[in-house]
Amino acid sequence: MNLKSAEKMNGLRKLSLIMAFVLTFTQMPQTGLLMAYALPVEESVSEPEAKETEKDNTEPAAGNDEETVSAGSVSEDSAGEAEETVSPDQVKTESEDAAGGEPIEVTTWAGLQEAFNRGGSVNVKLTGDIEASSSDTRLVVPESSNVTLDLNRYKIFRYDRNGNPAPEGYVDGGEVILVKGNLTIDDMAENASQGKITNGKSKLGGGILVDGGTLILKKGEIFENKAES
Repeated sequence: MNLKSAEKMNGLRKLSLIMAFVLTFTQMPQTGLLMAYALPVEESVSEPEAKETEKDNTEPAAGNDEETVSAGSVSEDSAGEAEETVSPDQVKTESEDAAGGEPIEVTTWAGLQEAFNRGGSVNVKLTGDIEASSSDTRLVVPESSNVTLDLNRYKIFRYDRNGNPAPEGYVDGGEVILVKGNLTIDDMAENASQGKITNGKSKLGGGILVDGGTLILKKGEIFENKAES
């Protein structure tokens, strides 16, 4: 066999191998190709798009939006109502109002008893004479009260005024004031005669009966009261 025949035979063999390979490939199952297609495909995202996606993911979910409140403003939901600026002159604590604030001004028997009944520390100031009527009973400073009474030159009459004559004999509860708490009596009026607690008539005490409480008399007079003992 000459050289040309040998080369021709080699060429035919190569061609036969190529044909056999092609035929084998076309008959192979396509499962591998289908699986590769079915796998999730990760998209390639450019840098600007990636930053935009990250920004979107940081936004609050719907229904959870938060409202930004600037300094000095008030959120209606969180505060309930707007805060009001108050000057120092307008600020007054309860203790200052009760113990050192403006006194309660009274001109009637009922008004004086109401002031005594407030409880705690309270300042009371007379702005006129006070006279009990026939239907009024003695004044009482309760155990819970710490009262400072400014007579302010005026008088408190238990009997013999306002159509209320004194009883014939000595009676229980005929005194002017019964003190179960704490009572301080003062008279802060300037250049005037001192105020008086007067015209009481009872079995005990006369003007003032202290029952478990304390009485401090700074100024003023307990005057012309009568007691059996």
